[in-house]
Amino acid sequence: MSARESNRAAFPLTAQIVDELREVFGPGVKLEWAEENGREIGQRELPGTAVAMTDMVLTRPDTQAREMKGRR
Repeated sequence: MSARESNRAAFPLTAQIVDELREVFGPGVKLEWAEENGREIGQRELPGTAVAMTDMVLTRPDTQAREMKGRR
């Protein structure tokens, strides 16, 4: 099992969220740090820079709004 597969298996919710973020924002989304089920991955930055998932609201862009972009 590769390191990527091992990390995705150990952090399934984190992997799902990163996949969704990449769908919306593109492949440049990078995971710096995550904690799931008592495990940590990556390196925590300065205190106060992390955002808890409970504080996030993730929605997909409206298809119609996306189609209208640039047509003004």
